[in-house]
Amino acid sequence: METIFFVAEGRMGMIRGGDVVMLPAEGGPEAEVKGISAADGKLYYSRLEMETGCVYAKPAERPAGPPDEAVLRCREMPIYEIGGREGAMAAVTSRGVDGVRRQIALFTLPRGYYTLIADGDEVAESPSWGRDGSLLYFTTRACRRDVNGRVTGYEPSAVMAYDPATHECVRLFASPDYDYCAPREGRAGAYYFVRRPYRELDNRLSRRLARLLGYLAGRLRGGKRGKEALPAPPKGPVAAPQGRDEPPEVAPRSWELMRAKRYSAPAVVKKGVLAFDLLEDGCIVYSDGSQVLKIHRDGKEKVLAEVPKVTALCAVDAANPG
Repeated sequence: METIFFVAEGRMGMIRGGDVVMLPAEGGPEAEVKGISAADGKLYYSRLEMETGCVYAKPAERPAGPPDEAVLRCREMPIYEIGGREGAMAAVTSRGVDGVRRQIALFTLPRGYYTLIADGDEVAESPSWGRDGSLLYFTTRACRRDVNGRVTGYEPSAVMAYDPATHECVRLFASPDYDYCAPREGRAGAYYFVRRPYRELDNRLSRRLARLLGYLAGRLRGGKRGKEALPAPPKGPVAAPQGRDEPPEVAPRSWELMRAKRYSAPAVVKKGVLAFDLLEDGCIVYSDGSQVLKIHRDGKEKVLAEVPKVTALCAVDAANPG
């Protein structure tokens, strides 16, 4: 019987035998869990304590039992999503002065030494280890900035693979039309990820702000631009920067779980996927934003539990150990 761990609205829980059990985290009921990962019979989770990034571990079989083990504590280094394997922990962290850039820090355990493996002007996310633990997968998207250094948008996110033995990092999947999120390595050379339509930062707002600034500058100078009418506010919702949206109540159907192999076109497995993980037997567990479901190898689906706003899933016998 598999155990499915999840994060929903910052709280951690598990689904076992059809029962949903919420799990305690260090810091009490108000503690917000940022990420989870399973490896070596343990459930790891990350959270932020003041300005200290922390990773704790629970026994996967008895997650509500003994006190949690402190694995990492990093002052002035927030830790978000994590991916663990034996002797190593990959963590998304932010060390940029503007708080926008996010890097992947690869920690050695138990000492806690780390190396930054994605340290450009980019946002790295969703670290996960391959089936044999030799490769680390994650996504990254480059920041776009104006002449003053402010972020104006992001490039589409791509799937990357990093080899700690050779320090080689290669791009596996990318598209100018889509964001690729939450990569996992499956069986028989297959890869899985969530594909979302790429949305640029809506430039209508930037143009209207420029006109507004021109109007105000003209008024101050007493020039001609001061006679122009104020721009009308943009109609409809203005897109937020990539990756900064709140999770929806139900995943849009355009958020698709994809299966792909190198040098081949990806195929749609399921539409309307918010988060997912792979099981060793080839089955898939996923969240559509309101339920956690299981896709069997024959394609049939089963509802495991009614849990809204699940943003992370992790099975203790997942094909991806981290």
